[in-house]
Amino acid sequence: MASETLKTGLLTGLLLVIAGFEMFFLLFPDKGLADSPWRAFYYMPVILAAYWFGLKAGLGLSILTTPVYLLPTIRFFWAGQGFTWGNLPESLVLNLAVWGVGRLRNQLWLLSGQMESNRDLAAVGRAASSIAHDMKTPLMAIGGFVSQVSRTLEPESNEFRKLSIALRQTSRLESLVKDILAYARPMELHKREEDLNQLVLDCLELIEELAGRKQVELKLKQSMGIPPVMLDRSRIQQALINLLSNAVEAAPPGGYVQVSSIHRGNEVRVEVADNGEGIMPDKKEEIFLPFVTAKDQGTGLGLSIARKIVEAHQGRLYVRDALEGGAVFVLLLPLGAKRRRKMFGACNDN
Repeated sequence: MASETLKTGLLTGLLLVIAGFEMFFLLFPDKGLADSPWRAFYYMPVILAAYWFGLKAGLGLSILTTPVYLLPTIRFFWAGQGFTWGNLPESLVLNLAVWGVGRLRNQLWLLSGQMESNRDLAAVGRAASSIAHDMKTPLMAIGGFVSQVSRTLEPESNEFRKLSIALRQTSRLESLVKDILAYARPMELHKREEDLNQLVLDCLELIEELAGRKQVELKLKQSMGIPPVMLDRSRIQQALINLLSNAVEAAPPGGYVQVSSIHRGNEVRVEVADNGEGIMPDKKEEIFLPFVTAKDQGTGLGLSIARKIVEAHQGRLYVRDALEGGAVFVLLLPLGAKRRRKMFGACNDN
């Protein structure tokens, strides 16, 4: 606060000094009004205002001082000597400079705020990871003991029902801890060339039971001739399973989920489309943030982990609207440099 007061006082003092000398040359034109050197010093407080206080302050001060800066033009016009450009071009240049400096200052403030927010999130993430790590072993022990006790009870008993609820909630907490640790830890990949079409088929088999329970039809559309892709099979499978399960949950009973694999240029893509309600435009990036979910039982980390996996492969994961309603999640993976060289070599041989 004291710093801002000092800056405001300095700007006010500069303006008063410069305006005082300007008025002196106005009152005594024989001293050289047309060649007043002080008018050029208006640049200093105006640009400083933009740098210290942002775009609005800089432009506001520039607009207020422009009439004084244009005193020669105004005086000659008022005296009936006709219109002259005078200092008008310089004034326009000054306002453009102020706009540029003020805009840069505003962007710097925005980036600084984002960096501060990221630091806070990183600290929270480290704390959550530490807590999750400490919770992992006790939860596994609790789940194991509850499971052992439940096996000694009659399935129809009230005690068995209560222990079943406790076991489900323990499993849910274990899943949450697992997701937090997966999101917080550095992503380690073990890549090798894989058949992407076969990987998609394997993922569909794993999701068939959920789709059957939800009465959702699974459709498959694969391009033939997709080259092997360098990837970590278990990681990409994890990402695809997450996208497929979300699509099945989003599709209505009697609806469908369509999976397409496509090869275009230097990349391959897998698209997972559903005919559900879709995603609001302002939510399309928010859903990839950690702990953001519309599900009652979700952890909100599934899509965050999926994007982290894809980006670790130098790929992209995003969502767009489906033509017939619903959402399409697009997973893009680049072909490895070795594979691209082989393809281009084959093209050149032809």
